[in-house]
Amino acid sequence: MKLTLAAARENAGYMLKDASRLIGVTPSALSNYESGSRKIPAIRLQVLLEKYNTKFEDIILISKR
Repeated sequence: MKLTLAAARENAGYMLKDASRLIGVTPSALSNYESGSRKIPAIRLQVLLEKYNTKFEDIILISKR
């Protein structure tokens, strides 16, 4: 089953504020990554996927561009 980045975060038990700290960005920036308003850098995505215990193949990245 494919998950959005936000759903993967929630399934892993992270609040937006806590997950944003993991990658060194503001909660607003992470929210923008999750909504597709802003592209997430690959290195930050990799860290989140590791923390969320999720594979890249299981994620749907939203793009509003």
